Amino acid sequence: MSYFTDSPFERMMQDAQREAPERPAPPPEGHPCYGCGNYPGPCVLPCWKKTLASWQAEQAARAADTQPKLTNTIQRE
Repeated sequence: MSYFTDSPFERMMQDAQREAPERPAPPPEGHPCYGCGNYPGPCVLPCWKKTLASWQAEQAARAADTQPKLTNTIQRE
Protein backbone atom coordinates (compact mmCIF):
# COMPACT_ATOMS: atom_id res chain seq x y z
CA MET A 1 0.00 0.00 0.00
CA SER A 2 1.32 3.45 -0.78
CA TYR A 3 1.18 6.36 1.61
CA PHE A 4 0.78 10.07 0.94
CA THR A 5 3.56 11.10 3.34
CA ASP A 6 6.44 9.57 5.26
CA SER A 7 4.78 10.41 8.57
CA PRO A 8 4.37 7.51 11.03
CA PHE A 9 1.07 9.06 12.12
CA GLU A 10 -0.44 8.22 8.77
CA ARG A 11 0.28 4.55 9.39
CA MET A 12 -1.04 4.76 12.95
CA MET A 13 -4.35 6.21 11.74
CA GLN A 14 -4.81 3.29 9.39
CA ASP A 15 -4.25 0.69 12.11
CA ALA A 16 -7.26 -1.07 13.57
CA GLN A 17 -8.89 0.81 16.44
CA ARG A 18 -8.05 -0.51 19.88
CA GLU A 19 -10.83 -0.90 22.39
CA ALA A 20 -10.63 1.10 25.57
CA PRO A 21 -10.15 -0.99 28.71
CA GLU A 22 -13.34 -1.69 30.61
CA ARG A 23 -13.94 0.23 33.81
CA PRO A 24 -14.49 -1.82 36.95
CA ALA A 25 -17.99 -2.06 38.34
CA PRO A 26 -18.91 0.86 40.62
CA PRO A 27 -18.56 0.20 44.35
CA PRO A 28 -21.62 -0.90 46.31
CA GLU A 29 -23.76 1.73 48.02
CA GLY A 30 -22.24 1.30 51.49
CA HIS A 31 -18.65 1.67 50.26
CA PRO A 32 -16.88 4.95 51.18
CA CYS A 33 -16.04 5.53 47.51
CA TYR A 34 -19.65 5.17 46.36
CA GLY A 35 -20.42 7.98 43.93
CA CYS A 36 -16.80 9.08 43.63
CA GLY A 37 -15.77 9.97 40.09
CA ASN A 38 -12.19 9.03 40.91
CA TYR A 39 -13.10 5.48 42.05
CA PRO A 40 -11.05 3.30 39.73
CA GLY A 41 -8.07 5.54 40.41
CA PRO A 42 -6.26 6.08 43.66
CA CYS A 43 -8.05 7.47 46.68
CA VAL A 44 -7.29 11.14 47.31
CA LEU A 45 -7.36 12.12 50.97
CA PRO A 46 -8.93 14.20 52.36
CA CYS A 47 -11.88 12.82 50.48
CA TRP A 48 -13.07 15.41 47.99
CA LYS A 49 -16.71 14.32 48.43
CA LYS A 50 -16.63 15.20 52.15
CA THR A 51 -14.72 18.41 51.47
CA LEU A 52 -17.19 19.44 48.77
CA ALA A 53 -20.19 18.63 50.97
CA SER A 54 -18.84 20.72 53.86
CA TRP A 55 -18.00 23.59 51.48
CA GLN A 56 -21.51 23.52 49.99
CA ALA A 57 -23.06 23.53 53.48
CA GLU A 58 -20.91 26.50 54.41
CA GLN A 59 -21.91 28.37 51.25
CA ALA A 60 -25.60 27.65 51.90
CA ALA A 61 -25.28 28.97 55.47
CA ARG A 62 -23.60 32.14 54.20
CA ALA A 63 -26.29 32.61 51.57
CA ALA A 64 -29.01 32.21 54.22
CA ASP A 65 -27.32 34.83 56.41
CA THR A 66 -26.95 37.35 53.58
CA GLN A 67 -30.50 37.05 52.25
CA PRO A 68 -32.26 40.40 52.53
CA LYS A 69 -35.06 40.35 55.04
CA LEU A 70 -38.45 41.24 53.60
CA THR A 71 -39.90 44.05 55.62
CA ASN A 72 -42.69 46.50 55.15
CA THR A 73 -41.02 49.45 53.45
CA ILE A 74 -44.02 51.72 53.11
CA GLN A 75 -43.10 55.19 54.31
CA ARG A 76 -45.84 57.09 56.08
CA GLU A 77 -45.76 60.80 56.14
